Amino acid sequence: MSTRAERGSLLGVELSEEERTAVLENLFVFGKENEAPFLRRMGVLLFLSTVIASCGLLANSAEVVIGAMLIAPMMRPVMSSAGAIVMGWPDRLTGALLMVLGMAVASTSIAVVVALLAPDMVQIPEQVLRRTEPTYFDLVIALAAGAGGAYTMTRKETSAIPGVAMAVSLMPPLASCGILLVFVEYDLAFRAFILFTTNFFAMTLAATVVFLMTGVTPGHKRRESARFIGTQIGFFLLMVLVISVPLYYYSQKVWFDDDYEAARSDILQTWLLENSQTLVDLNIDRENKILGLTLTGPKPPIWLQDLHTDLERYQRSIGRDGEFTIQSSWIRSVELSWPPPAEGEVEATELFEEERLTQRLLLGKIWTWQRTQYAGQVWMANTPDTAYTAQFLERGALKVALSCGELDSVYSFSFGAIDINIEPVLAASCLTSDFDSMFLTDLHRVVDYQVFEDALVLELGNGSGAMFFTAN
Repeated sequence: MSTRAERGSLLGVELSEEERTAVLENLFVFGKENEAPFLRRMGVLLFLSTVIASCGLLANSAEVVIGAMLIAPMMRPVMSSAGAIVMGWPDRLTGALLMVLGMAVASTSIAVVVALLAPDMVQIPEQVLRRTEPTYFDLVIALAAGAGGAYTMTRKETSAIPGVAMAVSLMPPLASCGILLVFVEYDLAFRAFILFTTNFFAMTLAATVVFLMTGVTPGHKRRESARFIGTQIGFFLLMVLVISVPLYYYSQKVWFDDDYEAARSDILQTWLLENSQTLVDLNIDRENKILGLTLTGPKPPIWLQDLHTDLERYQRSIGRDGEFTIQSSWIRSVELSWPPPAEGEVEATELFEEERLTQRLLLGKIWTWQRTQYAGQVWMANTPDTAYTAQFLERGALKVALSCGELDSVYSFSFGAIDINIEPVLAASCLTSDFDSMFLTDLHRVVDYQVFEDALVLELGNGSGAMFFTAN
C-alpha cells in the first residue's frame, strides 16, 4: 500500500502515486472499451439536465434550475481540460475542448426545441434574464469555483463538487441562450453565451493552477511539458483578459442600476412626498438607461427635472455616468372620505388659501415658452429668434406675445384648474406661422398649471402633453 510522498506541495502534502492515479481516473476515460459507455452516460445526463434547466427557466423557477445544475455533466470536461494541460497531453486537451464545444452546441439546440414546444410567452422570464448580466463578480466566482473544484478532486476527505456545480452556471446560460434565440433576442443570447464562456475559461485556468500546486503532475512530467503547460496557461489567461472587456461594459450597466437602487429610497421618496405622488411600479431599461416610473396622485407629475437633476448629481458624485432618461406614466387618484366634516368645522378661506398662494406665484411674471411635450416622446421647441410669452395679470387679464405681435386675452381660475380663452377673431388675425397656430391652439387646451420657482408648466387636456415656460 503506497503512502504520501515526503515532499510537500504548495497546497499541502504532494499526492502519492496512488492518489495521483485516482485523480486522473476521475478526469479521463482510459481504454477504448470504456469510451462508448462514458459518452452515452454524458449524453443522457446532458439531455436531461438541459430539458430540466430549460423548463425551469421558462417556468421562472430557481429551484428547478438548481436541480438541473446538480446533474449537469459539464464539470467533467472542464476539469479534464485542466488535467490535460498539467499532464502535457495535447490530444486529451483537444478531446476535452471538443467535448465542451459539442455539449455547448447540443445544450443550446435542445433548449431551442424546448422553447419552441413551450406555450407562447409574452415576456422573457426573469430567470432567463438573470443569465444575461455577466459582471466581474461572475469572473471572480468562476475562478474561485474552478480552484475549489480542482482542490476537491485531489482530496478524498472533501466532497464539494455539487456545491461548485451550483455556484457556477455552466448549463443555465446555454439553456438561456437557446431560449433567447427563440425570442429573437440575439444581443441577450450573446450575453448569456458570454457568461458561459467566462465560467469555462476562468474555471479551467484556476483548476490548472491548483492541479499544478497540489502535485497532480509528477516532477519529471512538469519539466518535460513545461513549454506546453506554460503556453496553455498563457492562452487561457489571455482569454480571461479578453472576456474582461465585455464584462466591463456589462458591469457598468448593472452598477448603474445598483447605484440608483442605493439612492432612490432617499431621493425618490423625497420627490414623491413633495409632489404628492405614490410609486405604483418602477422599471429600469438597462440597455437604454431609462428609468420608468408609474405613479398615481391627484395631479400628473409633469415636472421631472428636479428628480432627474438629483439622481444625476448622485450618479456623478460616485464616479458613474449620470446620463439617463426618466419616463413616467400617471394614474389619477381622487381622495374621498365619508362622513363630511360638521358644519362650521372647515372654513372656505382655509380651503382656498393654499391655492391663492400658488396663483400669486403665477401672476406678474413674463413666462417665456421653451418647449412642449406631447403624448409619448414628441417634443416641440421654441425657435431661437422668436419669443412666445404669456403674462398673467390681475383680474383675469392675459397678454400673449407671438411672432406677429401681442394679443390681449383672458383666463380664469377654478379650484385646482385654469382656463384660457383667446378671442377667435384676434387669434385668426395673428396666425402668421405654424408656431403661432400651435402655440395658441395649445393654450386653448390648457386645463391646469404647476409653478416651480422660475418654471411654469401648463397641462394640456386629456393627458395630451404639457407646455414648459421659464420666467424672465
